[in-house]
Amino acid sequence: AYYGLGQIDRATEYFRRSIAADPVDGNQYLYLGLCLLRMGRLDEAEAAARRALLMRPDGPEYHYVLGIILKARGNLPGALAEFQAELAQDSSSERARAQIAELQKSMSRP
Repeated sequence: AYYGLGQIDRATEYFRRSIAADPVDGNQYLYLGLCLLRMGRLDEAEAAARRALLMRPDGPEYHYVLGIILKARGNLPGALAEFQAELAQDSSSERARAQIAELQKSMSRP
């Protein structure tokens, strides 16, 4: 609820508590990663998203979220690979398809 309301500090606190109580739920790590991304804590965001993928490699939009984080970090090849992994997992993901097109265009510029 706090995440949806934009109260990122509070959401982060509760995701951390939730992880401490149940450290095997990938969603908690994924949403913690999104909170940390919004806070500009990109190293921690990436670590949380990667942990989410370890917990649940087929989690819906997990690769997409990691792609967004990697893109924010400037790791465009890594981001592209994650968006492609998301599309391979969910061929209907228009968001992943759009990110792939954008990255391929920007990476082909001299």
